[in-house]
Amino acid sequence: MKPCHPITHTVTPSCCPGLLRAITGPLIWACSFLALYVAHAQGCQLIVPAALGWLTVGLIALWVFPATILCIMLLASWRRLRPAHKPHSPGVEPVSTFMPMLILLLDLSSLVAVLATGLPILFIPACAAPV
Repeated sequence: MKPCHPITHTVTPSCCPGLLRAITGPLIWACSFLALYVAHAQGCQLIVPAALGWLTVGLIALWVFPATILCIMLLASWRRLRPAHKPHSPGVEPVSTFMPMLILLLDLSSLVAVLATGLPILFIPACAAPV
């Protein structure tokens, strides 16, 4: 991993993740939550009762896709954090671990939130029967 040089303006996103990368995980969770909520509400309004199985399959797909993306992002965050913990050479400046640790924790919390948000899809029927 290359050290960041803010004075010479050679900072690249691969060496110094920024605030935009930090909020990507929570943004994915928010979009996932919104998509599941809208798909569930509209699906129950528009779908015929015989096709409720397809609604459940669609909701599971809308749940698994962002969870997979967040797993990939979590692994990338973990790989980015690991080199920051290695001992440094005498002539090399130590790299701050604040942003990589923040990104790792935000990715982890976003993944847990996505999993918790979509877990009821597996156990609760998609639409309640009319009373």
